[in-house]
Amino acid sequence: MTVRPLKHEGVTSPAVTSEDDCVRALCEATDRFGESPTKADYEDFGLTPASGTIQRVMGGWNEAKAAAGLGTNASTGSRVEPKPDDVELPDGLEWTELSQGQRWHYRNREWNTGRSL
Repeated sequence: MTVRPLKHEGVTSPAVTSEDDCVRALCEATDRFGESPTKADYEDFGLTPASGTIQRVMGGWNEAKAAAGLGTNASTGSRVEPKPDDVELPDGLEWTELSQGQRWHYRNREWNTGRSL
């Protein structure tokens, strides 16, 4: 089992989700769905860890599926939804060039700021 360390303010602690956790979750989704799940299929099951966590821990969705011994599919088209009208970005940033986490931040900026105070 590989556990990747997380750093927070200079303190290193073990990651909550391991590669084994991700592989087990993908295998469970496969059992439920009856075939190798797409990311959207997996998200519909509401399993944990979240698909974003699996991607972060494993280095990508297809990498995780390969580690679980599941078939993979080539990515087809953009998976980035258009920027919501009420989201403002600083000058020089493009919505489609932001990471999934960055897009989440800008969509949830007010809520996240209020939560952090």
